Amino acid sequence: MKKIHIIFFYLFTICNLNKTILNSPTQYGISGGLFLFMVITFSVILFGLAALIPPLRRNRFFLLEAALVVGSAYFVETHYFTARVFGAKTMLLFVVFHAFWINVTTFGAYGADKRAARRGEWRIPESNLHTLEFLGGWLGAWLAQKIFRHKTAKQSYQRIYKLMIIMEFAAVYVILKFLGLI
Repeated sequence: MKKIHIIFFYLFTICNLNKTILNSPTQYGISGGLFLFMVITFSVILFGLAALIPPLRRNRFFLLEAALVVGSAYFVETHYFTARVFGAKTMLLFVVFHAFWINVTTFGAYGADKRAARRGEWRIPESNLHTLEFLGGWLGAWLAQKIFRHKTAKQSYQRIYKLMIIMEFAAVYVILKFLGLI
């Protein structure tokens, strides 16, 4: 419970910092300079999830995906434009970056697991693969299953894989319903 309080305090602090800086940017030395609002937003979301959900901290592919999403935000903000913390444009870019990188990462995780299986090395736990699928990487998982011919014959795995897709769509539906978008 203490972690949840810390995360909410962190989010509250970031949002108040955003309001303060936008109201008087020159006081904070940001006149025409760079303040990485998207990087802050993406870091809070992804690393906040890792702080709240212990299995995500052990999933190195999720941490890789989080770093790639934050890196993408840094690139966009340093080369193109900045956005507000938790603003509409920022959240839309988060969804796009997350959808792209989670599928690329999931595809890579399947490839690494297939290579480990062929070599008789230590494998990636199925729970890590299913976590990536649930977080949006089911399309990358499907593509990897077809290309690498990996995890296609194991029926118990396929049942959980399909359940992850259904659970993800249900979670997206609940979130959209909560936000009043549907």
